[in-house]
Amino acid sequence: MSATDGSAIAPDIRIDTIPGMSRGVDGRVRGVVVCRSEVEVVRRVLAMVPPAPDGQAAPIYVLDRDGRLPLDSDWGGRVRLFQGPEADAAFLASRRSRIECALPECVATVLDGDAPLRAEIASGLRVLASEQAALAGDLSRELADRAARRGVDWWRDRFAAIVDGSAGRLAGKVLVITSRYSTFIRHSAEDLVASLRRLGHEAILLMEPQDGETCTSIAYLQAIASIDPDLIVQINFPRWMMGPAVPPGWPHVCWVQDAMPHLFQAANAATPLDFVIGHVYREAMLRAGYSSERMLEHPVCVSESKFHRAAARPNLRFDCDVAYVSHRSETPEAFVSRFLRESGLPAHAHPAVHAARHEVDAVISRWAAGPAAIELPGVAASLARSLGRGGDPKASDLLLYRFVRPYAEQLLRHETLDWAAEICRAGGLKLRLFGKGWEEHPTLREFASGPLEHGDDLRQCYQLAAAHLHASIEGCGHQRIAECAMSGGVPLCRRSWADFFYNDWIASREFVLAGHPADVYLSPSRWPAHFVANHVELLQLVRNRDRMGPNPAGWDHTYLQGLYAQVENSKCKPHDAPVPPRNARTLAVFGDPFEATFCSRADLEDRIMKAAERGSWREQMSEGTARRATECVGAARFASRMLDFVSAGLGVTRSLPMGAYAPPKEAVA
Repeated sequence: MSATDGSAIAPDIRIDTIPGMSRGVDGRVRGVVVCRSEVEVVRRVLAMVPPAPDGQAAPIYVLDRDGRLPLDSDWGGRVRLFQGPEADAAFLASRRSRIECALPECVATVLDGDAPLRAEIASGLRVLASEQAALAGDLSRELADRAARRGVDWWRDRFAAIVDGSAGRLAGKVLVITSRYSTFIRHSAEDLVASLRRLGHEAILLMEPQDGETCTSIAYLQAIASIDPDLIVQINFPRWMMGPAVPPGWPHVCWVQDAMPHLFQAANAATPLDFVIGHVYREAMLRAGYSSERMLEHPVCVSESKFHRAAARPNLRFDCDVAYVSHRSETPEAFVSRFLRESGLPAHAHPAVHAARHEVDAVISRWAAGPAAIELPGVAASLARSLGRGGDPKASDLLLYRFVRPYAEQLLRHETLDWAAEICRAGGLKLRLFGKGWEEHPTLREFASGPLEHGDDLRQCYQLAAAHLHASIEGCGHQRIAECAMSGGVPLCRRSWADFFYNDWIASREFVLAGHPADVYLSPSRWPAHFVANHVELLQLVRNRDRMGPNPAGWDHTYLQGLYAQVENSKCKPHDAPVPPRNARTLAVFGDPFEATFCSRADLEDRIMKAAERGSWREQMSEGTARRATECVGAARFASRMLDFVSAGLGVTRSLPMGAYAPPKEAVA
């Protein structure tokens, strides 16, 4: 029986809801009160209320009036122990001091006739709940009144004042909201705060005050009221997803790092003060109400202070020929089974899912030979029709980002790892897989090397391994590539055909937009053309196209007797589209992208052998990639660009970018 529905797990203990308290809609336990002094009771309660999948572990409040429990018991840091005659009062005082956090709503009932909860404890918690509701209401009204006196024009003037210093300060105030119950997201938020501070801005990180705690809306409302930030930043959560906790009226950036379901379900929810940056899912964001001017593609951000090239200490755990870092150890087959189990789809719908799976298998088999990636949305749309949801773009998006693309991702990753395992076994090379779950993998468990902490352990691993693998349907645009190179390592990335088609389009657009005078005009319409031999850019373009192989989609430029001319092709990206910034280009961090990437097992073997020799090839690859990665996707660059983006979105025109301000010396220190 579960620990969250009030039914018994151990025969003599039950978890009940405290009278007058309410449970969260997500079914999680926020805290359990134990009014007993037996170690075994505490241990059983801990077992009955395990940590949630994201790591949040409900605190257990033990009210030991008798003082019989040992203070040095090993309870994993989850137990809050209150002892002596004043235990009840001390417990309630501790909860009042954390009024911004969720109150415990459960009690451990021991079924031996003893009273499970003293009446004054239940009464005290109900009083605290009333105080919470009153405080949240007061804060909401205060902030609503403040927001009503402002508008986009007010915020434009405020940002303009920050830029020119007329407000008496040279720094903006940025509130970054995150959760300690995350891995990469929490680190991203901390890195952004550090970068903003180095730029001279006042940056505040808001998350749960300690392990086990859960913030209520009060925590967010208090922070906004006291700080009155110029900008609020949240990873993966638009403002409206926070409900009353983050009210409208302040500029808000949703920094998208993952394709979470709620990002595809909103309609016309964004306000003129809402912005989105990161992985921009354009159609979903347009449905949500963001305008194009308030969407900024900037997929990758990496901390220069965490990932740097200072010499790593020798460490046998990280010394290997090939390394791979990821928690995604689930096999493709296991992923499909889990999706069917968690989706709630009836059994008669399962064949449609398996049919979609086989379609994805075929797409991945063509990954290096053509624009296979563009077929994945069609697979999702077909699956939606099979499930009776045809014509519903939200359903197609959900299936695309919760099944089709994740399954394709697992396929590509595991095929790449199978290649690496074969190469290393045959060549007597050492392969290590870092992350959770690899020790349970059916075919790769021999390479499991345990998880890594995000920080210097990861930096050392990047540097000490001869090469690090990366494979993703997103192509070569991923933070691990930049982290590895900036740490002094060599990332070997599996490329798609689309990576190079996109790279070719950018290179050809840049040449056209550079305004080179025509070498000759083609009759009869006097179409401008250039001699390939006269331009280094065109020579490189032709060379890369030859290396890339046939183009089944057709080029947007043509060659004729050594001439280069732009031609119209409706299948290609429109010629009037802007050239994307370097940080949004998947191959921008590589000098010669063909040399740093692979698309077949033979390519991968060649790169692994070059890296394993640890010679000049490896050093040149690492140093050049690190320099370009820092310029393109370093955290300082991201923070500066985000501030400039919001300023421009509010209508601020200036000669000096907000993010480019030279910070005061004390801010740097």
